[in-house]
Amino acid sequence: MAYSLLGILQVNMPTLYGEGTAAFARLQGEVIRKCNDLSIFSWVGEPVQGEFLPVLAPSPSHFIIRPAGDHRREQESAAKIGNQLGTQFSLTNQGIFFPSAKLQYQNEVAEYRHRYLLDLGYMSRKSHRRYLALQKVGPGLFVRLPHTEEHKKAFWGTRPTAPFYEAVCILNNLPSSILRQLRLWERHAVRLRWKPWHKPGRQFFHVRAAEPRSSWDIAANQFLLELAPEPSLRVEFIPGNHDTNPESKYLVVTISVGNESSRDPAVISARLCSANDWERSNRTLLGFRNEAFKTIQGTACSGRISLVGYDISLSTRLVTDGQLPCHQVYLDWEMAAPEAAGVLPQDV
Repeated sequence: MAYSLLGILQVNMPTLYGEGTAAFARLQGEVIRKCNDLSIFSWVGEPVQGEFLPVLAPSPSHFIIRPAGDHRREQESAAKIGNQLGTQFSLTNQGIFFPSAKLQYQNEVAEYRHRYLLDLGYMSRKSHRRYLALQKVGPGLFVRLPHTEEHKKAFWGTRPTAPFYEAVCILNNLPSSILRQLRLWERHAVRLRWKPWHKPGRQFFHVRAAEPRSSWDIAANQFLLELAPEPSLRVEFIPGNHDTNPESKYLVVTISVGNESSRDPAVISARLCSANDWERSNRTLLGFRNEAFKTIQGTACSGRISLVGYDISLSTRLVTDGQLPCHQVYLDWEMAAPEAAGVLPQDV
């Protein structure tokens, strides 16, 4: 079947005796090297084992066939051509790599976690957008989720976020050893949470930046530590809104993973500091670990500051009541006393 598609797809590749189903995988690789049509990922199927799918199809029968007329109209669309010119991806030894993928995400719903969406740039026969449903599992690493009818119904009323861009590698090789490790992808994640702001239409605690960006799971406001090598993390927050904080002053939460002897994701240290202190330290973590940290359940924290009329404090705890342990870093706030408003003291 794969060899019979060579002429139709205008692809050249050697024929190898006895390679079996590997021929179709090779064919898809040649197609990807030749053109950047995202419809090559538009196939449906059930996961062989575990909860994830490879990004490449196992056989031609898994692809969705569309009427030729619809295909021609889309091919002539200026937006379609623009999307193709702006889209780059390549086949690597891990899977498919996008240096700058256009993503959206949907928040979690009953029985399902949050998920990322990679728009494939065209409509199905029922005039529905075609996309890949993804889960982030590590620094720049994503896996494909099955797009079943149950998933469709569960997320039907959940509006995707505005698009953003990120480097993405979608894993294709999923042997049982990797699948076992991927089941632990959220173990010891550092989840950023903060006190709710109950005034409708007025934003509070906007995430300004998160580094390293590749390990930041933006849909869940968390860092993924299980597969990440970084020993230190950073999140910048802007408190208030344009009325209360017109200059967009921000504070910084720095997080250290492990201790001086090893990177142990079961232990973290967190610190809250002002942007001025952070910039004065030339964006280093000098003096970050010190005796002022009080270790509680494998975590430690330090810091309380006043900024743009709010007293803001930091606390951390190791959460073990779920299936996998995780760290919660919580930002609390109270309205500052009038005489303290605008004062920016040093860290404690």
